[in-house]
Amino acid sequence: MLSLSLTAVLSRAQAHTTSDYQLDLLVSGAALQGTWDVMLPDLAGALPLDSDQDGRVSNEELTRSGALARNYMLERLEVRADGQACTLTDTAMQVGKKDTGRFLRLSLAGECPAAPTALQVTSRLFMDLNDGTTHRGFLNLETGGAPQPASLPQNP
Repeated sequence: MLSLSLTAVLSRAQAHTTSDYQLDLLVSGAALQGTWDVMLPDLAGALPLDSDQDGRVSNEELTRSGALARNYMLERLEVRADGQACTLTDTAMQVGKKDTGRFLRLSLAGECPAAPTALQVTSRLFMDLNDGTTHRGFLNLETGGAPQPASLPQNP
């Protein structure tokens, strides 16, 4: 049986604005696969993605700054299996649309040193911002065919 530990270090709320992101991970033995959806306006608040300053990140702007967004996201996500770091890379990037707006989706693949009995997922996404927004992370973890939804808790 796999146990799960979640950690998120998020900016403190100073207003009533809330931003959500979704991380889906599938653990199969030592292999990891998943997707990470982050709203584009949130990324644009952290990175210079909107180069023409029109308030909308176009596909052309994202093409030019995609590596910046990928690096920002991946540098702030850590997965550990039984205390040992797992590798995690992006395999694709695409833009999608939800009711709440456009989002960036990273497709992820990774490998842990061995099939985990305990998995720790840590997100520091947007921790470096002081924008008055509460950033919440939600995790859907699937292992052995059984989904284990959880939220990445806020740091008090």
